[in-house]
Amino acid sequence: MRDLPADVPDAQAVAAAFAAWGVDLPDARAASLVRAMRRLAPASGVAEASIDARDAWFDRLFEAALRDAR
Repeated sequence: MRDLPADVPDAQAVAAAFAAWGVDLPDARAASLVRAMRRLAPASGVAEASIDARDAWFDRLFEAALRDAR
């Protein structure tokens, strides 16, 4: 298993972040977002351009999840 960056949150942290925005995020959806973040977390040695593309893609997914959760 690859090392994950320290800033990849757990499901409770994701749910708490959504709650701070006034969005009740079900546990299953929070866990799904965490799994997506872990899949997208760059492994060491990944090119910056690849990281930027993944970040942009994840940002779009996260914004869509936020809209859908409302």
